[in-house]
Amino acid sequence: MKNIILEIILVLLLVLFCFNSFSLLDSSTLGKTQSQIFQEKINTNQKNNLRAELIYWQGQLQSKNGFATGWATLSLINWKLGLLENSKVAVNKALSLDPNNESFGKLKEVVYSKK
Repeated sequence: MKNIILEIILVLLLVLFCFNSFSLLDSSTLGKTQSQIFQEKINTNQKNNLRAELIYWQGQLQSKNGFATGWATLSLINWKLGLLENSKVAVNKALSLDPNNESFGKLKEVVYSKK
């Protein structure tokens, strides 16, 4: 009886392993390691989160146009997404609202140094 249960468990594990292996295979994953596939999924999730934050801050700044920290945050999110021109506009707006803020100045250096 124990042997039959062990065989059933082994078969189930084998089926699960095969299902998971095949579910990872499609035209975008061929030739990639499992680690690369998972890293791409993480990167996609991070970008989606950043896009959601971008939309949130854009909405907030429509009603709070004078919120310098909001503009700096928007600049940073744009920078992380590679939207450099948008990032420059936002950091300049933040600095125009709070020109003595050292953090905004450092953010501007970072934004303008990336090409």
